[in-house]
Amino acid sequence: AQSDNPCGAPALPVNTSCTYTAGTNATATASTGVPAPGCASYSGGDVWYTVVVPAGGAITVETAAGVMTDGGMAIYSGAC
Repeated sequence: AQSDNPCGAPALPVNTSCTYTAGTNATATASTGVPAPGCASYSGGDVWYTVVVPAGGAITVETAAGVMTDGGMAIYSGAC
């Protein structure tokens, strides 16, 4: 499950090996008060997830091939 709202976003697992989480943007709408990502011709539909960065201070985010084309991603920090 994913969220169309940053305050209700589910947490992604942080693992030592890659674990993909399936999602969709089929019913996504734009979130208010959040800067739009500056890539991929953003057209107003966003999906949110959260992650807690481990004590080492770094994570790697990977995407897998699927049916989405021209997908973009932005990473934000801070509280909801």
